[in-house]
Amino acid sequence: MPLKSKEEYIRDFDTRQIIGILRYKPNGDIEAVEFKSRQILGYYRASTDSTTDFFGRIIAKGNCVVSFIYEAFKK
Repeated sequence: MPLKSKEEYIRDFDTRQIIGILRYKPNGDIEAVEFKSRQILGYYRASTDSTTDFFGRIIAKGNCVVSFIYEAFKK
């Protein structure tokens, strides 16, 4: 039986509305998703300990995936 991903909802700074979702994968990877459009914004790859954007470009070393959600919210 495949393991299901855990999800965490990210709210705006006033905690009034949900702006994004972090999907935790069983292998340690994390996927950042914009809430309204359900568009994937970026990934944290546990195997390489790096954060990549939707296109696979490395953005940061370590886990900075939640920043994609706040950046999309500002637009």
